Amino acid sequence: MFQALVIAAIILLSRRIHDPLPADPTRPFDTGGAVLSAVGLVLIVMGILAADDNVWLMLILLVVGALVLVWFFWSVRAKERAGQEPLLSTALFRNRTSNLGLVTQNTQWLLLLGVSFVVAGYLQVERGYDAIQTGVIFTAATVGLLVSSVAAERLAKRRPQRTAPHRTGDRHHSCLGTAIGGTILVAAITSTPGRAYGLALATLAAIGLVGLVASALLPADLTPATPPPAPEMPPGHSGQPRPLTSG
Repeated sequence: MFQALVIAAIILLSRRIHDPLPADPTRPFDTGGAVLSAVGLVLIVMGILAADDNVWLMLILLVVGALVLVWFFWSVRAKERAGQEPLLSTALFRNRTSNLGLVTQNTQWLLLLGVSFVVAGYLQVERGYDAIQTGVIFTAATVGLLVSSVAAERLAKRRPQRTAPHRTGDRHHSCLGTAIGGTILVAAITSTPGRAYGLALATLAAIGLVGLVASALLPADLTPATPPPAPEMPPGHSGQPRPLTSG
């Protein structure tokens, strides 16, 4: 109930937010790139979900999804060479700090939803909690996310960005975390039901270590370096090299 009230408050308050950078109607939207990226990611998530039913179907979906994503990036490069504006720029992935930030952000959302799914399943299946009791337990996480979101702007001004909380993410990696945790639970890997939850959490924790290492590799200062000041010239000097004279 509390989480539903929070969502209602967010929807109500979001109507007062104005975009500081309005959309430019002259810039076309890359519909083809959006479709390819969405189809590729959906196929990969479906492949993970199919692991407990059919291994061959899982492999087919994962391979086809990967091929669609390769097609997507190929189309992005082709549009860049043609002078068009694709869905995203490949220059984004040539920035080391950006790549590390993407890893930490995506790991955060994968863990958040993956752990929530596994813990909720454990509470309701193993401990016999109903949906309301489970929701009350997760209220602490909701309050923590809400407080960190409100304080994010002030923390970003006072602390380095590598230590400040971030709340950006996407619905894809949330689904990916749920798919990984759920697949381990329903695949009946172990005969003891309680161990399946531990194995799912251990798998998510291993993924979390990847994000932890990526966050540790982020530079402490993300502000661009300023160029050194130009050397001072003596009075009357034009700054140009002296011409050579014979002599």
